[in-house]
Amino acid sequence: YSFCTLLKGGMPEDAADAVEKPQQPEKKRGDGHRPVHVLGYRKPRQNGVKCIDHTGDDSIVYLVGKQVAIYNYEVHVHRFLPTSSKTVEVMAFAVSYNKRYIALSEKVVEDKTGELGVQINVFNFATVSRIRTLSLSYLSKQPVEALDFSRDNKYLVTVTNPPDPFIYLWQLDKARLLGMSEVHVKVNQVTISPWAHWTMCTTGPSTLRLWRYQDKQLR
Repeated sequence: YSFCTLLKGGMPEDAADAVEKPQQPEKKRGDGHRPVHVLGYRKPRQNGVKCIDHTGDDSIVYLVGKQVAIYNYEVHVHRFLPTSSKTVEVMAFAVSYNKRYIALSEKVVEDKTGELGVQINVFNFATVSRIRTLSLSYLSKQPVEALDFSRDNKYLVTVTNPPDPFIYLWQLDKARLLGMSEVHVKVNQVTISPWAHWTMCTTGPSTLRLWRYQDKQLR
């Protein structure tokens, strides 16, 4: 189990970013409180899924409950990414190569229908601000179980698992879906080649497959 200690106080304001134009934070339940420390962590739901990563020389990021915790082990201080009140669960995450961004796969409650949906939120570590949201609800009701950034942070690949197993390639600056293809098998990890964003690799319990984005198709 994981526990958060809550102290009364306002949520930290999102700092302005001159380049990324961060999205305005939405009103959350319990805005009078903010998490300041946490014990334990949440293990991944499936084998092979990353549950902890480094964000720099002195910090790590990991999932705990519905929170995404950033822990500085030099000064022993926690920070938390501001998830939405609509977030039911954070399924997986990926940290960019330059350690500046993190992408969260979230299972959320849709505003209009009240049904469960899927979205990807991209945050800037330095400002703890959300800079991009990718909605998959019109594509799939299955949560994203694996994702990865391209080396230049311009692209993101995401994978959903059965009964709706697909691989998706996104252009982040425009929040645009470039291509998608059915995977047919369960996937534990996906990676983008550090030398070519149009080449990807998926691995599962008994499979390994290379993918290429070419002529506006992913195959």
